[in-house]
Amino acid sequence: MEVMEAIRARRSIRRYRPEPIPPEKEAALLEALRLSPSAGNRQPWRFILVRGPEQIRRLAQECSLERLGPPRALTTAPLVIVGCGVPGESAPVGSLVDGDLVDVVIALQSAVLAAAGLGLGTCWIGAFYEERVKALLSVPEEARVIALLAVGVPDESPPPKARKEPAEIFYTDVYGAAYSGL
Repeated sequence: MEVMEAIRARRSIRRYRPEPIPPEKEAALLEALRLSPSAGNRQPWRFILVRGPEQIRRLAQECSLERLGPPRALTTAPLVIVGCGVPGESAPVGSLVDGDLVDVVIALQSAVLAAAGLGLGTCWIGAFYEERVKALLSVPEEARVIALLAVGVPDESPPPKARKEPAEIFYTDVYGAAYSGL
């Protein structure tokens, strides 16, 4: 699948088939993470691959916000990739203080697109109790849990969501200047 096809085809998948991810596809996802760009090539990331059903169930509980309950994607995913940043290893990124956050997010997005190209589904999980997740997964104090990515063989095919028009999100030369098109 071409990259633009993967971008267009990608959906947030919240229900997965009860089957493991084929090893060659998982290896391709890990390679996408490993090859991702990072500021100064510092690679200030660590990824925890959570595969055990009981560990995923406990992880879902630690991501359970009082009013929302456990994220549905975590209740059926055979794999959860937990993206952690190591601030002391990150390079300064312009005015951003959180270089590790940016680098981890870029790497996880590489995995999202690789997964789409491999026929796998993913769902970002950004709502969780970091300290609880860190305790469950033995993440050291100096590292941060940035995001979780549920991965599996989709058991649903959500339709595309509405997207804003180019004139609503693009400007020409300065913020607020009308987009002049291509």
